[in-house]
Amino acid sequence: MLSNRRLAAAIRYAGDLELPVVSISMGGLWSHALHEAIRYTTDRGTIVCAAAGNEVTFVVWPAAYEEVVAVAACNIKREPWRGTSSGEAVDVAAPGESVWRATVDRGETAFTNVWRGFGTSYAVAQVAGAAALWLGRHGREAPVARYGAAGVPAVFKELLRATADPAPALPGDQYGAGIVNVRRLVEPPLPATAPARGMRRASIVAEARPAARR
Repeated sequence: MLSNRRLAAAIRYAGDLELPVVSISMGGLWSHALHEAIRYTTDRGTIVCAAAGNEVTFVVWPAAYEEVVAVAACNIKREPWRGTSSGEAVDVAAPGESVWRATVDRGETAFTNVWRGFGTSYAVAQVAGAAALWLGRHGREAPVARYGAAGVPAVFKELLRATADPAPALPGDQYGAGIVNVRRLVEPPLPATAPARGMRRASIVAEARPAARR
């Protein structure tokens, strides 16, 4: 993706609508306008998840921005998918190899076939689904009232990392905190406080872990 102009506009529009979750299965190079759009939207309480990238040696943008949940891809063996991007910007991994998906052939009007897909696009969609379940569990109003709109994406990101399953083949300095675990993410109560912007708070991680072990 050489131009981020339309993506930035779409992200801002999501912020105007105060959508709860945005899933981005695309990425490209750094852009000031794109980062400003991300900040605008997350400040309004939208959780933004983005694919870490495919077949390149770095995490693409917008996934690489701190405000975004960056998702790498793993396989059923709890190992990295061979084409996933990795790096310190990754927050978690999710299945992205041999993911069954609906397809439509040229000339057809309905999704009548299934086929296997590969990529971080599938991984990020699953994390976005986890974000929707988390909001479904707690509602939108309660997190906003407790943390302020801008705190909701930060709290979700910290809880996502705190409740992920570590995997020996997915080192934390390259693939985030581990593989997303939806049950452990959704079950605990909301933490008392939100993390400071741009910083990881050990207090939230500590609050999430005891509940996750029940």
